[in-house]
Amino acid sequence: MGKLKPGILITRTAPQAAQSAQTLEKCGFHTFVQPMLHITPTKNAPPPLHNIKYAIATSVHGVAALARCKGADALSIFCFPGASLDAAIAAKFDHIHSMPGNAAMLAHFARCFFEAPLDKGLWVRGRHAAFDVAADMRKEGYDVKSWCAYEAHKETMFDEGILAALHQDNIHCVLFYSARGAQAFCALAQKENVDLRTIAALAISPAVADVLADAGFAAIYQADTPVENSMIDTLKAMFAL
Repeated sequence: MGKLKPGILITRTAPQAAQSAQTLEKCGFHTFVQPMLHITPTKNAPPPLHNIKYAIATSVHGVAALARCKGADALSIFCFPGASLDAAIAAKFDHIHSMPGNAAMLAHFARCFFEAPLDKGLWVRGRHAAFDVAADMRKEGYDVKSWCAYEAHKETMFDEGILAALHQDNIHCVLFYSARGAQAFCALAQKENVDLRTIAALAISPAVADVLADAGFAAIYQADTPVENSMIDTLKAMFAL
């Protein structure tokens, strides 16, 4: 009889969650997928891009929204490594700049390449952004427009199979990729009387870990850097794989 594979619940949004599951399965984990947020585009039209030189996208969904805009591929785009960078490369943007960190650090990174206020920028955001990139840029004298291109809706129930796996101790660690996703999971776990005392949590960033602090997990781990590869490395160390 083979060694029991650790059960990992991925709460990432689709379709990236399926890609994460494939990667983790290859690493020796048994995966469960339950996105805690569902992304939908807003009805807000993007601003004219003819005088925009660069765009800051603080999520893969922002990159995807921008990629659908005519002429956006000529912009310089600033994004995070991982899924966002992969999406930017796939969209064939002319100039891609990527760095790990948070939204404030990405905004500072963009300021290293352009002058205020002559070079105009665009922040592609979700409706519930935790940090106002445009306001931060304007404070430094930059002319940056804000486009709310998508919104994230919290999941309102667990799939039956996921709930059963949680109650039957088949899930040993839950991966969290955003603060709102963590909030949604914790609310549902409380609603469904899920005992988290035997389950570990792995957060992609300190902000996400803070949301989980009082949820009742057996332990809360945090990736060394806010990218999925770092989460996977941490997961391997946790389970000695």
